Amino acid sequence: MTAEHVILILRTFYTFRRKTAKTKARELAAKLGVSERSIFRYINQIEIAGIPIEHKSGAHGGFTLLKGGADE
Repeated sequence: MTAEHVILILRTFYTFRRKTAKTKARELAAKLGVSERSIFRYINQIEIAGIPIEHKSGAHGGFTLLKGGADE
């Protein structure tokens, strides 16, 4: 995991937080030029760092940056 990828993921979450509630792994992978599997690994590391992220599966699913973690 590179710090650049983590920063871009978090910036994307903050941007989407204002527009929509969810960001899809597919969108993040395309933006970063990595696999969806890599996105799931990055998300796991971000959560370990204390930043709460909710994940919902399915057509209307995605990642949501939650309040109350390291961003507060």
